[in-house]
Amino acid sequence: MGGLLSDRKFILGIIFALWGICSATATPANFVFGDSLVEVGNNNYISQGFKGFTPPYLAPTTAGSVILRGVNYASGGAGILNETGKIFGGRINMDAQIDNFANTRQDIISGIGVPAALKLLNRALFSVTIGSNDFINNYLAPIISEAERKSIPPETFVGILIARLRLQITRLYNLGAKKIVMVNVGPIGCIPYQREVNRVADPDSCAAFSNQLARSFNAKLRTLVTELNKNLPGAKFVYADVYSIVEDIIDNYKSYGFQNTNSACCRVAGRYGGLIPCGPQPSKVCVNRSKYVFWDAYHPSDASNVIIARRLLYGNSSDISPMNIKFEIPFCKNFLMGGVFLEGTFILGIIFALWRMCSAIDCPANFVFGDSLLEVGNNNYIPSLSKADYPPNGIDFGRPNGRYTNGRTTLGFKEFTPPYLAPTTAGSVILRGANYASGGGGILNETGKIYVGRINMDAQIDYFANTRQDIISSIGLPAAVELLRRSLFSVEIGSNDFLSNYLVPVITEVKRKLIPPETFVGILIARFRLQLTRLYKLGARKMVVINIGPIGCIPFEREVNLVADPDLCAEFPNQLARLFNAKLRTLVTELNKNLPGARFVYANAYSIVEDIIDNYISYGFENRNSACCSTVGRYGGLIACGPQPTMVCEDRSKWKIHSWHYFCTVENLFGTGTSCLFRFWGFSGESLGFKEFTPPYLAPTTAGPVILKGVNYASGAGGILNETGKLFVRVGRINLDAQIDDFTNTRQDIISRIGLPAAVELLNRALFSVTIGSNDFINNYLSPVISEAERKSIPPETFVGILIARLRLQITRLYNLGAKKIVMVNVGPIGCIPYQREVNRVADPDSCAAFPNQLACSFNAKLRTLVTELNKNLPGAKFVYADVYSIVEDIIDNYKSYGFQNTNSACCRVAGRYGGLIPCGPQPSKVCVNRSKYVFWDAYHPSDASNVIIARRLLYGNSSDISPMNVVQLLQAS
Repeated sequence: MGGLLSDRKFILGIIFALWGICSATATPANFVFGDSLVEVGNNNYISQGFKGFTPPYLAPTTAGSVILRGVNYASGGAGILNETGKIFGGRINMDAQIDNFANTRQDIISGIGVPAALKLLNRALFSVTIGSNDFINNYLAPIISEAERKSIPPETFVGILIARLRLQITRLYNLGAKKIVMVNVGPIGCIPYQREVNRVADPDSCAAFSNQLARSFNAKLRTLVTELNKNLPGAKFVYADVYSIVEDIIDNYKSYGFQNTNSACCRVAGRYGGLIPCGPQPSKVCVNRSKYVFWDAYHPSDASNVIIARRLLYGNSSDISPMNIKFEIPFCKNFLMGGVFLEGTFILGIIFALWRMCSAIDCPANFVFGDSLLEVGNNNYIPSLSKADYPPNGIDFGRPNGRYTNGRTTLGFKEFTPPYLAPTTAGSVILRGANYASGGGGILNETGKIYVGRINMDAQIDYFANTRQDIISSIGLPAAVELLRRSLFSVEIGSNDFLSNYLVPVITEVKRKLIPPETFVGILIARFRLQLTRLYKLGARKMVVINIGPIGCIPFEREVNLVADPDLCAEFPNQLARLFNAKLRTLVTELNKNLPGARFVYANAYSIVEDIIDNYISYGFENRNSACCSTVGRYGGLIACGPQPTMVCEDRSKWKIHSWHYFCTVENLFGTGTSCLFRFWGFSGESLGFKEFTPPYLAPTTAGPVILKGVNYASGAGGILNETGKLFVRVGRINLDAQIDDFTNTRQDIISRIGLPAAVELLNRALFSVTIGSNDFINNYLSPVISEAERKSIPPETFVGILIARLRLQITRLYNLGAKKIVMVNVGPIGCIPYQREVNRVADPDSCAAFPNQLACSFNAKLRTLVTELNKNLPGAKFVYADVYSIVEDIIDNYKSYGFQNTNSACCRVAGRYGGLIPCGPQPSKVCVNRSKYVFWDAYHPSDASNVIIARRLLYGNSSDISPMNVVQLLQAS
């Protein structure tokens, strides 16, 4: 066992050791439950996948016919050279990206044949944006690259890059690429990070040496493009001069509408906000993101990307040569930029606009290569420190998503009708309905363009047409027609056509002057008539059409209209809503009359919400004008609900309005909570996966015979209670009830594969490990500030009792599903972790935070009693109580005898006396020289060296460590 443990890069809790012992014995499987202490990658697969843009190569849904429309191979931290980005660990450099494309090419050939595949690739657009990381994260990396810079002159290094890139692009050409956009390196000396590390004193100046390198590279890149056009028959290479475009934006920022050219909108520390990457708290996000040239320490903002994309699409030879992208794709000439940008979720550089253009005109494919400027989530699927899957990245999507900027997307809730774009909304699932709704969507296609990406009504109906065809293919036309005839269709749309179109402050003032309200409403109704009629023709018969609520009463409209009286709403938006609603009611009457068999129902949400606001006390509300989740503004409506400094009201049931923009939605009415942030990042369980160990349940490869050897359901931030972790994640953590739901699915798959008798035998002999409970304290009961009221109203003993009662039900359910050998791991001394030392301001480095440890001891005492009870009451069960608390306490108390030197601080640290204030992540995190000498790896988790000791004592220890038997004895028990 020792050999197994010592050879691992990291040990995540006990389970890796358990998996090793299971593999060595006749034990058929190892099923794991818990939190980030034992997770091996499930959180990488939560809330991911976007159908609207070129999908990431590593996404499990990027397969089949999807690849015929293009694939994105880009990877944050990647470069031309394979050694580039090594400081991040996982990334996909250019050679590997082309390897991945070669795989895609073979899949396309297998799908449609060689002739058709070659034709597709010849017509497809390829975009390559790479090189900046070869400077930023290689040649210019502080300290670690100083020797390289001394031995390799800049001109030589640039020559190495170009020589390598020549080989890579030629290989791409030989694989079938003919139309290739080569994007040069931007003015990297102007990004906030380079301004910081080069100590740029003048805010109007950039780091000169960094920009010199970029210009040297770009000059040779332009020459390379000319050379390739000359030497590669049939090739059309285009040189995109992003350097000049961004330089122009910075030099003339006021004319572009910007206010800040040197600092990060999303920032933590530093004069320019470039010292620490944008991440979870304590990151701060600027109030008006559209006024900043840079989103974070490294990347342009959404507003900058819009300008860049437009100039590359339509620019002259000073921007892009020998032709712009519109000219490069002549069959796109009738499709204007407006349509491109208005239909994107948001723009990361050029490629999102290109993908929309291709989608609009049946462009056969769009293949993308590059680094984080274009990445759409590939790094979410690999062990890496270069990720954007943490808040507040994706703040305008509503959740982190793998893109390095601030766009927004739609959330889905599995309890309700599933979202159409979810990869699991397929097969028999669609027979029960699908949800096509999209935040920011409207009746008009241009609505929501301030968000860039959203699915407007026409597109939603397009998606339904796809679902309809899938239903027909599944059950036949007659049955499908009957199913749709009987189904309920709900349509609630139109408010964004005012909020995110006609009423948008400043930018639509001209529109309002040119188009009177009556005319605009008439346009909406005319378009909506066509849409509802089309839905009817596709089979819908029972439709609930919901009108627009009193939009003038939402906090956002109260703010922008400067409503002084808290009892009043903004009148003009409400007038528009009433005008629309009157015409909508008439339209419903008309459709019922003219469409045979249709039953349209007009739902008057305006009157209902108005009544709630007018009589809020009688409905049990205490606040009717402000956002529960708020940041800035008298009514909390100026900035969208997000991470800190966002504040969430203590009793959400007492607030009429949930967030900055919309009225209380279904999830709020049913009390499922408010927006949250995901806490664990960097080296937590979500970032690391090892295929030698029990695979994560949500991984696409965890299927078939793999599940017969066990599955890991653990999730960082997961807890016993479903509300645990709500501070960190909107929808992304898997608490124990959901983990057991997932195991139920696995159990059924096992039965389907090997039959019920064999499945029962396998589960009876398998080892189950449950490590959970610490987050119920750390990220629930002990959460600073937001849980103070809970601690006052619920005594510790009562809270622990609630946990144990819930855990009893959960473990009994697991037993009823077939688990018989179960290791129950108690809660460690959480008061000793660096994070708790920091927030409890522990002054003595030899002391821990007393109250968190008291809670852990109270829970553990009841857990031990529960294990005894379950062994007594559940026939055939063998429960084992693993006392990790005592083991870790012993390691801390006697650290020298175990070979440790540090017992109180994080090896991987950013800030704080004990390194516990900010989670371990990408630079400027510092990692201790000798990791084997630290008890704690980061602010929350034990180090590899500690886990080795814990695992050995649980495997072979006596009853003071684990009782009534150790893990080896449990495995051998009949």
